[in-house]
Order: sequence, then structure tokens, then C-alpha cells
Amino acid sequence: MKTNSKKRDYAKILALGDLHNDINLAKIVAEKAKKENVDFVVLNGDLGTFGRTIAGLITPFKQAGIKVMVLPGNHDEPTLFEELVKKYDLIDLHNKYYITESGGAIIGLGGSMNGPFNIMSESEIKQNLETLFRKISNNVKAKIENSILITHNHPANSLAEKLSHIVNASQSIHEAITKFSPKYLAFAHAHESRGLEEQLNKTKIVSVSRSPRIFRI
Repeated sequence: MKTNSKKRDYAKILALGDLHNDINLAKIVAEKAKKENVDFVVLNGDLGTFGRTIAGLITPFKQAGIKVMVLPGNHDEPTLFEELVKKYDLIDLHNKYYITESGGAIIGLGGSMNGPFNIMSESEIKQNLETLFRKISNNVKAKIENSILITHNHPANSLAEKLSHIVNASQSIHEAITKFSPKYLAFAHAHESRGLEEQLNKTKIVSVSRSPRIFRI
């Protein structure tokens, strides 16, 4: 798939996780996305809380005319999440990738190691990420070094893991970014890490938990 990236030589992506039914935050972020003229907003999990997503949460983004990609988090009940995708014509990025016109790749993996919904084991996370990166490596239109991996779970061996003592970090995510070196990793899940940034080899790691961030790829 390709984007219409407004004649730029890069794509602008705004990522945000852990909305948790905060419609006021949704309005603020939609306004920011429109003002910054982003190509996509990616909501990387936990749109709702304990399986309940309030009506109208996506409306501010659609009213702003922005393309929205979504990933399920551990609070997003699968059937309701699928209905939300269909109702608002969203792009489900879970376990998929999207190639931009600039050759960048937006890589998505939702779910987490904690419940109550969309639980994944380390082996499942590892297998899914290996498959995604292998497909991108074989795609002549894509450049891993100009890609962003967007996950709900946070990586192990990171500052986010040190800050969060409630939810589990993923060793498989850490291994994937060490092995494949995407330009960015944007994650959520660990609320204590909101806005945090660090560098792991060639990859900038950013927590977008309730803290929107714009990336260029």
C-alpha cells in the first residue's frame, strides 16, 4: 500500500497511545495533527478502558480529515475494536506494515504481555516482528533504516522498564530493534514513561503513552 504524502519527500506520522477514553485529549491531538499537516495519526493501543470505548472518541480525527491507523492494546476488546475499525474506516495496523511514498515503513504490532485482552507471549511477539521485518527487507520499495516500529508494549532493557513496575516489558521488542535497527520505536503501555526518549544503537525509542509525538520517515 502507498500513501498520498502531500508531495513531500518524507511522511509525517503522529503517534499516540493510551487514550483510555479521554475525548478531550483526542480533540487536542486531532487539532495538533491538523495544524502540523501530518499524513497519519497512529493510535497505538488502549483506546478504551477494560473493553469499553466511548462513542465519538475517533470523531475529532475524522472531522479533521486525517487518516487514522490503529493498534489494539490490552484494554481493547477484539470484537469492539474490529467494529470501531469498520465504523470509522480506520487502517488496522496490527501485525502489518505500510509503505510510504518516500520508502519509509510504518510497522505495527499491538497487544501486550498483560491482559485482559490481546495477550501475546514473547515467542509470539518475536515471531511476528521477525516476519514483518523480513517482509520489509524483501520489499524493494521499503527502507528499514527509514522506518518506524509502533508497538503497544514497551521494550525490555529500557528506561521505561525501570520506571514501570506494573506491566511487563518485552525482550522480543528489544531484540528486534537491536537486530533490525528501525529509525524509531514508538510505544505506549507503560504510563509512567510518557514522553521519555532514549537511544538504542541506531534506533530512537520514544514513549507516546498519553504524549503525542510527530515522526518523519
